[in-house]
Parts: sequence; C-alpha cells; structure tokens
Amino acid sequence: MIIGNELAQTLRNLCDNAQKRLWIAVPFIGNWDNVKRIIGTKWITNTNIDVKLLTDLNNESFLKSDTMKQFQLRSEIKSLPGLHAKMYTVDDKVLLTSANLTGTAFSKRYEFGVLLDFDNDIKNTFKHWWEIASKVESSWIPRKSESTNNIEKDDVDTKGLKTIWKLPDAPVKIKVFKNYVNYLKAYNHFKNIYEKNIERVWNKVPIYHEIDSFFNYLYHEHDDTPSYIYKDKEKKYRNISDDKRLSEIIKFHKQYRRWVKKSEWETEKSKEDRIKIIHKLLSPTNIVNLKYDDVETVISFINSMNSIPLNRVVFLRKENNSLSIIKKAWENLLHNNDKAIEERMEDCNNELYRFGKSAIQELISFYYPEKYPIINSNSNCGMKLFGYDL
Repeated sequence: MIIGNELAQTLRNLCDNAQKRLWIAVPFIGNWDNVKRIIGTKWITNTNIDVKLLTDLNNESFLKSDTMKQFQLRSEIKSLPGLHAKMYTVDDKVLLTSANLTGTAFSKRYEFGVLLDFDNDIKNTFKHWWEIASKVESSWIPRKSESTNNIEKDDVDTKGLKTIWKLPDAPVKIKVFKNYVNYLKAYNHFKNIYEKNIERVWNKVPIYHEIDSFFNYLYHEHDDTPSYIYKDKEKKYRNISDDKRLSEIIKFHKQYRRWVKKSEWETEKSKEDRIKIIHKLLSPTNIVNLKYDDVETVISFINSMNSIPLNRVVFLRKENNSLSIIKKAWENLLHNNDKAIEERMEDCNNELYRFGKSAIQELISFYYPEKYPIINSNSNCGMKLFGYDL
C-alpha cells in the first residue's frame, strides 16, 4: 500500500519515465499547476505515448478547464457518466487509488493506492469503459461560470483542510519558456489534423517544416496575409471546432500549394539542405570542434537572426559571445538529455547575447526536425488564425 508523500511521488516517477501508455480514469480533475506536479509534463512531448483521459462531464464544476485544455491538445478525452474509479495506467503498471487527479487529493486528504501489473482484466475493463464512453469535443468549455470552475479550488469544499503531504516539485523552473510545453501540445494537435487530411507538398522534409512554410505563406506571401492581423497581441483567437478548423486549413492550403510550386525563395531543397548542414555541424562529435565560420553558417540559416540584421551582427561579435560560450550553450541545448528541453532553452537564453527565444526554438527544430516545430511570430499568428489560444 502507498500512502502519504509517496503516493504523488510514485505517480510522478511513473509518468516521468513513461514510454508507451498513459491512461487515466478519474471523475475529478484539478488545476494545471497542481496536476503537472503530480504527473509531470514529459509525456506531453513524447508522441510515442498513447494518452487517454476518461472522466465524467457531469462533474464539470470539478473539471478544471485549464487542465482539460492541456489534455484536449495532446489526446482524446471521453466522458463516462457515473465514473467513480481512480485509475492511473502508466506503461505496464497501474496505480489504483482513492485519489482524484487534484492537488487537494494528493496533499490535503488521507488517500492510499496500490501498484499493480497491467494485466488483461484491467486492460479489458478500461477498454470497455472507453468504448462505451462519449467523446469530449476539443472545443469543450465548462457551461457554468468561471467562479464555479475556480482554478484555485480544485476539489470539493476544502474549508478547514490543511496541507499534510508535499506535492512533487514543478517539472521545470523557467520564465521565458514557461509556455513552451503548452505550445507543443497545440502544434501537435494542428500537425495531427494536417497530417491526416492534407496531401503533403514536400515529402523529403519533416512535416513540421512544411507547416512552417505554410505559416510563412499566410503571414507574408498570401495576397490578404490573413494571419498577419494576429501580430496584434490584443487580437483574440476564435474558438472554433476541429471540423471548422479543417475546412479552413483545406481552403488556405489549396492557395499555398499553387504558390509553393512557383516560389523560388521557399523550396523543399533549401529546407532539406539547411536541416542536413545544421545536423552535421552540431552533432555531438562535431560541435566540440565548431569554428566561427561554422557558427556563421548556422546563424545564416535561422530566419529570426536575419529578419533583423543587427541581431546577427551583434551576436557574432566575439566580445559579446566567445566561441567557447557558444559551443557550450549549444551543446547543452541540443545534447544534455538530463535536463528538460525548456530548461535547456532557458539556459541558452541566459548564456548567449542576442540569441533569443525565436532563434533558440528554430535551432531546436532544425536539429530535431521530427520532434520540435519552428515556433516564432509567423507560426504563432498562423495558429491563432486556425483557432488556437496561445
């Protein structure tokens, strides 16, 4: 039996090491600040993990919208009326517990759990519940007022309850890149729709880089530049359904397809070459021998470092960034697997002068083009155009 501080820590350890499965069945879901301390965030960016969340929409006062949104962008959510079980399946282990997925349950209540092997009985039970449950649409929001969905109170009335157990630490202590994981979930949601429904224009480069070209077109090259209006941070996104989102992607993609066939500036070959060169120069064996000419080559491929030429000039001044500092910062960013990606990005932002947020996100994507999208102003505006709240 697992109780006390070990209950949340056991679940967090399982989730941080997940490789193939995270199936959760709980009737109450707490606010995201607490939930990410209980189950971490590493599972979010690992697309090999099958994520399923089963809950009961009849408990909407105790389903926090900020956490539901995180799951909606990463996985499918289903509702099973009358669900009361609390089951956390991670790979081949199952934590059966009395605790809901809330900070209150894991820190202010006397709960217990048992850790079991993921046998056929448990597997078949969850699968049966999943089959008879109803899909929760990606546009779902609580019908009741925000006061009844208060993200501070993530369980039933907690008046008089004191903290008796300590939740695990937040996954990463960061500032500049604190929303990066949220962005990844949104981009992966968009990528999945694009991948399943849109005929690829480029087949030799990873899909993230074709999507980046699509967003650049909508921001710069389209006759009406439809995403440019979202450069104004006060311009709100539209809350639209996946069906509406798909119809608009199809409409704009037909126009993009015609443009890309005659474009000389943005070609599949140029993308492919940049990915190959950056990957070769910054591989673990080559990065230790990096020269200033190599640094200049890498920088020349990063759009955000060239859109404002002064950034490139200032960055390349040796008095601002020595070669040893650049190598150390990039090696940590790309190859230090002991740290979460956001923390490595934060380190790079702090260590290098005039190599900022967009440049770091571009470099990550060029080196790991199958894993990370290019995130910058152009792509953010494109995402807002298609109804994503960034």
